[in-house]
Amino acid sequence: MRLTVLSRLRQRGPSTASRLARELDILPGTASYHLRQLAAHGFIVEVVGQGTGRELWWQAAHQQSIHDPAAFAPEDEQASRAYTRAVVLARADLLRQAADEVPLLPQQWANASVFSDVLLHLTPADAVRLKDEVLAVVARYRDRETDHTTAPAPLTVQFQVFPVPGTVGLEQDPS
Repeated sequence: MRLTVLSRLRQRGPSTASRLARELDILPGTASYHLRQLAAHGFIVEVVGQGTGRELWWQAAHQQSIHDPAAFAPEDEQASRAYTRAVVLARADLLRQAADEVPLLPQQWANASVFSDVLLHLTPADAVRLKDEVLAVVARYRDRETDHTTAPAPLTVQFQVFPVPGTVGLEQDPS
């Protein structure tokens, strides 16, 4: 739910707990709780000068999250894997929503979209190079964007690199 709240703030701009609760069909207290948790971890910030003491406005602190399991310390591996699972599930929900809208897109946006699935046979080192190169391309576009409010539409760029499920020997569950 927190990933959904964060995505909503990134896509649609600042909002309040009440507005998010209505949009996401959750209780206002639940929305407020998730907003406080996101703020405590630096994902969102309060919009200064907007709203009242009872109705705070929140916005995303940044327009991108990258979860790179290689960047985590070994003692944080379990939390990293749990977060990876949450991210994958949230992205799957977004893809389901996109699937419903694809037939309704204006032609220019349909032509600008792509849904790709490429099977590559790579070593882990090759996969790291691929990941780094693609992220560098995305960074070039992200860094040139100066005012996201004037862009005609927010776009999501999803990039995943992982072994095809069932093809790599899995470690035993440590629990």
